[in-house]
Amino acid sequence: MAVNAYRLARYVGATEADEHIAPALAVANALISEYIGEADVPADVLDLALLRVGESIYRSRAEPDQSAAEALSGEGIPVRQPRDPMRIVADLLRPFVGVGFG
Repeated sequence: MAVNAYRLARYVGATEADEHIAPALAVANALISEYIGEADVPADVLDLALLRVGESIYRSRAEPDQSAAEALSGEGIPVRQPRDPMRIVADLLRPFVGVGFG
């Protein structure tokens, strides 16, 4: 099953109408496509990678101007996302892509 805006929205707890969902998914697709190149990655693994990277990109939009008080006022404990969203899925994709030097 391919990842679309609806699936990413459900994954991050938003609605498909959220204006940040489609751009986050587009960037996730571009980053992962560049990373895997022509590698044969199973569809389930690719979907999980897209969801994780899309989520990281989606959530990062609030970080730069979010104060500590704002972060703590929400539900749960704030968790800082890595700056490079591909770090989240590099280990997941490595068995299919390998380690190369370009």
